[in-house]
This record gives sequence, C-alpha cells and structure tokens, in this order.
Amino acid sequence: MRLISIIGVLILYLLSNTSLAEGIVAPYDYFVPNRMKLSIRPSFHGKLEYYVSDYSEKVILARVQWERGNGGEYGPSEGEYVSLSHNEFEVLLEKMKLALSFPYGEQAGIEDGETWCLESSMFQPIKVCIKTPALDTKKRGYENLIAYRAYLEGLFK
Repeated sequence: MRLISIIGVLILYLLSNTSLAEGIVAPYDYFVPNRMKLSIRPSFHGKLEYYVSDYSEKVILARVQWERGNGGEYGPSEGEYVSLSHNEFEVLLEKMKLALSFPYGEQAGIEDGETWCLESSMFQPIKVCIKTPALDTKKRGYENLIAYRAYLEGLFK
C-alpha cells in the first residue's frame, strides 16, 4: 500500500512539473513502474531511480534523478526514458535474475555509503536492499547487481 502511495505522489509531482514530465512520460498520459524499480540512494545526496513499465504496446525504461529540497523532501531534477526492444527486455530479465542471485543474510555492518533497493513484480513481488554493493563486491557476491545497473545505464546511450 505504501508503494502505491509513493507511486501516486510521483505521478502527481511529475504531472505538475510539465517540463520534466514530458521528458519522462511522453507520449503516455501516465507512468507507472509496474515491473521493476532500482533505487540508488547515497547517504547525503539525492537518489537515482530506474523504472521499467510494461505497456500493452511497448516496454519503457525510465531514469529519474531526485534531489532533496530545502524541506528534505525529494523532487525529480532530471529524467529521461527509452523504449526497449523485445530482445533488450529479455536481456534485462536475465540480468535481473542474476542480480538477485547473491548470498542472503550477510552482516556487513556498513553505516555509510549507498543503499541499492531492487523492487520487482516480474516474477513475484520482491524488494531487496543492499548497503554499498560496490564495497568488496566480489567477496560479497554483488558482481551481477553492479552489472545489472551498468546494463540499465547502457540502454540510455
């Protein structure tokens, strides 16, 4: 329920900020990340989020940079989207499966750094948050998570 509220607020905010909203959602009337969301949140800065939405005619990947305002609330500062081909979407699914295959239950004890949260409903509803996966990546088993983000980023080039 909380996720639905957050998505609703995101949609309302994007629609109120037409210059940014046009860059993210056009030519669609709405944008709902109904398949996947990867959120990367540093300790003291804004956050970067990737969304995958599956519409009946195409799959959209969006990237939104969020910044904190004076009141501490996040607001989008920039964003863009790309349409994915069938092949790109299939590769994305395979890379996401690999990104989710890491050892669970680590006691990392990391207080500072980035928090990566991957939410998906592609297979079954799941949300996993990892503290600073770039720290001791191989030892901790997060190579595929880092590669997944690199693949998402590469789709915007």
